[in-house]
Amino acid sequence: LRALVKNLLTQAHVVITSRPAGVETSLLGQLDLELETMGFSPDNVQAYIKKFVLESNQTAIQQFINRTPLIQGLVNIPIQLDALCYSWGRLPKDPETITMSMLYEAMVDKLWRKDGVRLEKQDDKGRALDSNVIQISSKPKLEKLMGDEIYYLGYLAFKGLEKRRIEFSLEELDQRQAELEDRFLGKVYFFSFSDDLKKNSFLHTADAHRPESERQYHFLHLTFQEFFAAKFLVRHLQADSSVTERSALLTSAQTNLGLMLTPVQLETFIAQHKYNPRYEIVWWMVAGLL
Repeated sequence: LRALVKNLLTQAHVVITSRPAGVETSLLGQLDLELETMGFSPDNVQAYIKKFVLESNQTAIQQFINRTPLIQGLVNIPIQLDALCYSWGRLPKDPETITMSMLYEAMVDKLWRKDGVRLEKQDDKGRALDSNVIQISSKPKLEKLMGDEIYYLGYLAFKGLEKRRIEFSLEELDQRQAELEDRFLGKVYFFSFSDDLKKNSFLHTADAHRPESERQYHFLHLTFQEFFAAKFLVRHLQADSSVTERSALLTSAQTNLGLMLTPVQLETFIAQHKYNPRYEIVWWMVAGLL
């Protein structure tokens, strides 16, 4: 592969990567032209806020963006700006206290409330929940209601990063569900991708014109994949720390806690990737979620 990359780089090709960490710079040599893909400019961001955000929130959102360099790098992506504006009401009142993890938790929370209605979630008696009931549900109740979907997306996101995958075929999506069901001793996830998971806000396809079997799906944005992977890891870290005797975390206990990784696997993964730039944002989010 290294020889192939070297050969390609000596020819008149354009190499495109999503992040600097995606290319080994030592192989690049002298560049004739280096380009950065840009989304919204600051003027575009301001124009979007003025056009689509409630007037009462416009100043606060714009000020928050102006004084937060990290957010400035996110909102030049239109879909990220839209998600920020959509979830603004669920963020802390003091913008100074908002972290990246808080921002993504708020965005995901708001989108799950919308998806709960689209997925026709039911109460314990099998009755479809009214939109207002879902909207006013506490965060723990919402996460319980959407628990299967949240854990599935977390596992999918984690395995995708582990395998350097950001696009998933229908076969891969079904495989991840089967792995979860096998791991949890016959637990059945009562959803299918074609019927249910396509109704969530987090998986999208650019291949809508293709037959279902040929489509590739991806997360709304790579940072959402990283957020769900971080949630998956945090669940394991918190479960691991709650067990006083490590030897007590047997297979049955892991199953009851909903864990896919053993403590040894978790430690090995962290040791291997804690300084890997590909996981930098994942670790930021893990730190914020703990």
